[in-house]
Amino acid sequence: MTPQNPGSIPPDAPPPGTPGTIKDPIVTLLLIAFTCGIYGIYWLYVTSTEMQNFTGDHSISPILEIVLVFVTGGLYGIYWYYKYFSMIPKMQAQVGLPVTDNTLIWFILMFVPIAHFYSVWSFQTELNNIYTAAGQQAA
Repeated sequence: MTPQNPGSIPPDAPPPGTPGTIKDPIVTLLLIAFTCGIYGIYWLYVTSTEMQNFTGDHSISPILEIVLVFVTGGLYGIYWYYKYFSMIPKMQAQVGLPVTDNTLIWFILMFVPIAHFYSVWSFQTELNNIYTAAGQQAA
């Protein structure tokens, strides 16, 4: 997608909070695959927590998000991806990165076998770019 905002921080954008940890997207995908999705549940929790801390959005409840994934038999996980994919443009604006909204593309690819991995990889890569721009150093 083409950038909607060439890197300027809008005046109404709140300052970013604590950046999350830089994670290697390939390692994330391998851990999800090799643990048959168990690491994916942990990754959902950690990502929810980091995005909550960064955006200051306290309507996010990482524990509740995980409970809902289990209670709904995984259906809430589909909504989780859409919800968090759509937060990326706001976070990009907070740190002055060009805003690109790939929410719809990533979400559609979640339903395509193998392409699902591209969505997770791309999402984690964008989070890494945001956290790096916010001053977080790679761990």
